[in-house]
Amino acid sequence: EQPSIQMGRWVADGEERLSDGRALAAFVTLLEAHGVDTGVAESIARDPIEALDIAPAAASVTSRESGFLSALNQRRLGAIVNFGLGAGGNELLGTVAHDVGIELRCRLGDWVQLGDTLCVVRTTSPVEMELLDALRSCFELSLEWRNPTPRWRRLRA
Repeated sequence: EQPSIQMGRWVADGEERLSDGRALAAFVTLLEAHGVDTGVAESIARDPIEALDIAPAAASVTSRESGFLSALNQRRLGAIVNFGLGAGGNELLGTVAHDVGIELRCRLGDWVQLGDTLCVVRTTSPVEMELLDALRSCFELSLEWRNPTPRWRRLRA
């Protein structure tokens, strides 16, 4: 359960922590707690794309309509990244391409305008329109706002 604090207060506090650097410092501390070397953690905080040797942005998946992001098909999204982009990790002892993937640009409950970027594809290979359409189909938009409570939380209630 969330404490009974107004949403505006949560947003203002989050924005303050992001702007004054406390959130980034906490992220570095979290990485260090997981055994990441301090220099590496600080490098990741400064420039994660460079530090993690992630492939450049090859294509953007944009919205073809406006609405609230009401659902995201995570299983399909994962399958597309693993099989379509070749990230791998599908077989025991199989290869994994750590430099490819997608970068989500919106969250459940966000208002998305026509043409807004839903996600960015990161790969060194050419991206076909079919793959972009498949990724786009993972994002469900609705004109009505729905509570973006994760499914597992709704099932527990």
